[in-house]
Amino acid sequence: MSSNSLALELLSRSQLQAYLAESLTPILPPQTMGGLEAMAMDSEAVGSTFKFMIRDAQGAPAAVVLCSPPIDPKLVALGAQRTRLAQAAVTENLKMAILAPIYEGAVLGLGLSYAVFPYHQPLAQGLLKWWLQRTLITSDLLKLAYQLTAQTRSPVSSGNRQARFVAPLQHLAHLPSMPASLQIAAKETLYRLQTHQWHPDFVLMHGDLWTGNILLNRSLPRGAFSPFVIIDWFGSQVQGYGIYDLIRLAQSIQLSPARLLRHLHLHCAALECDLVDARSHLVTALAHFSVDLGHFPVEKFVIAAERCLKTFDQAVSS
Repeated sequence: MSSNSLALELLSRSQLQAYLAESLTPILPPQTMGGLEAMAMDSEAVGSTFKFMIRDAQGAPAAVVLCSPPIDPKLVALGAQRTRLAQAAVTENLKMAILAPIYEGAVLGLGLSYAVFPYHQPLAQGLLKWWLQRTLITSDLLKLAYQLTAQTRSPVSSGNRQARFVAPLQHLAHLPSMPASLQIAAKETLYRLQTHQWHPDFVLMHGDLWTGNILLNRSLPRGAFSPFVIIDWFGSQVQGYGIYDLIRLAQSIQLSPARLLRHLHLHCAALECDLVDARSHLVTALAHFSVDLGHFPVEKFVIAAERCLKTFDQAVSS
């Protein structure tokens, strides 16, 4: 192991904080760079990004820094690239809802990629405040999910059909660690695809559209498209799968089955498909994730995947 690799392996969060401060201080305006402090990580897994808060001279939150873990030094750079691709795929009014970095770089001497994002306020945690916020932003969130589908629909080539639909469905259908319910859903979807009962399209897919990735945006002018921004486009796909983002969003904001069904019909209209096709889109998204779970435990994936199908089926039967 090289000395640099060993240094990265032994790197502590406090050391990384010092490295970042050294890298950012000459770049950011003095009134912005009042201080840098560590934030709680979403996960303690070795592949998780490091998060830091930049406070201005008055101590108010000014920006957030995401930095790659030593095990995957290019992770944040790749995520920033995917964010820019997502912005490029939509019209100007939707771009404002996709939070892109204001600066990107690599930590001096370590090569860990990082990105600086403007600070926006997280959604409330208290039940009453969250209920009020949900009431205010639900319609805009659902409108955004629909617009992402309607604006970014694109055809699937024969090569992509095999690689992006057939292969992941075959993988899920024969994965021993999967329960029968998911294997059957994959086999049914694969049969519909191969017998030309279903003709899929691509759409821009965020891949993790839930309230933890939604921030209140106070900087937009009055009358702008939405009062929020969507973060964490690191797992997004410009050529992604329909319906999945809608289902994840519906679960997160506790949308009723009847209201979800109305929006499923809207997405079906945008995709020119029926509800059976919509389920096929959802199953293929789950198959896509099953191919590379990364640090995500299989048991948790199974629970999340079965819950997605249950949410869909309950809405359709409502």
